[in-house]
Amino acid sequence: MAIGETVYFTINNGVAPSLTILQIENKTYNQNDLPLNITVDEQVSWMGYSLDGKTNVTLTGNITLNQLNFGSHSLVVYANDTDGNMGTTNQNFSIEKAEVFPALPITTITLVAMIVVAGLLVYYNKHKSKSSQSRNFD
Repeated sequence: MAIGETVYFTINNGVAPSLTILQIENKTYNQNDLPLNITVDEQVSWMGYSLDGKTNVTLTGNITLNQLNFGSHSLVVYANDTDGNMGTTNQNFSIEKAEVFPALPITTITLVAMIVVAGLLVYYNKHKSKSSQSRNFD
């Protein structure tokens, strides 16, 4: 290094970035697609995630985790700041099938209700015509 030459350096503050996973919480979801939105408290040079211990996937922005399997999942998100400090956060969650009412009981209930209503209408019409005939004095 020559005298008078400028030397540039950075000071590593030793503080890793703080990450927050938005929208994915420690709970059970009834959908297979979940938004993965991340916030960090400082500028980062790289971000990525690992789902269920699989290989890290680089993030270039917010994404949607598509077609998640039913069951329990573990999500870890990583971020390196420009000083080389690595921050992580993780979240566990589950995916379950949404409960769907079977079509047959609904159809059966609807059919029974229609038969009851039809029977009441027939009864009412017969009863109404008998009472109107009994009032006729011709």
